[in-house]
Amino acid sequence: MTFRDLLEKGEGHIYLVNKSNPTTVTEMDCVMRTLKAFKDEFSNYSYYVGGYAFNPHEFVIARKSKAKNNVFRNGVPKFVSIANNCLFCYPTQRDLGQAKYEIYGSILFLSKEEACNYVIEKIKRKKLDLNAIINKVNKFKFAIAE
Repeated sequence: MTFRDLLEKGEGHIYLVNKSNPTTVTEMDCVMRTLKAFKDEFSNYSYYVGGYAFNPHEFVIARKSKAKNNVFRNGVPKFVSIANNCLFCYPTQRDLGQAKYEIYGSILFLSKEEACNYVIEKIKRKKLDLNAIINKVNKFKFAIAE
């Protein structure tokens, strides 16, 4: 599945992984639209995606809220931040053919399996590095004891 498929479906699941410290995979319900369609359909958020005339973004990905009151009175769903420092993601035309998208220190995956494999590989790498450090310290300790 690629972001083009997500755009055609309109909604789907995206999996978020922290790039600097990958220990968890967060599943999110998301909406993906073109910028114009997003502004038309979700008018409550038109200011946040660029209420000004010039906006270089082509597409918008928004994360749906899972709270009990997750819908406004007019039926528009409430959106929450995708990562700590970004409310929406703005992939470009060249990102539509990919299955992952990097934003502000995080990676969005469209496949749960790919996201989990990424986290597992990073944890294995970190474990090997820590084991190497432990071995060096043990050799140093025993060299001093003799």
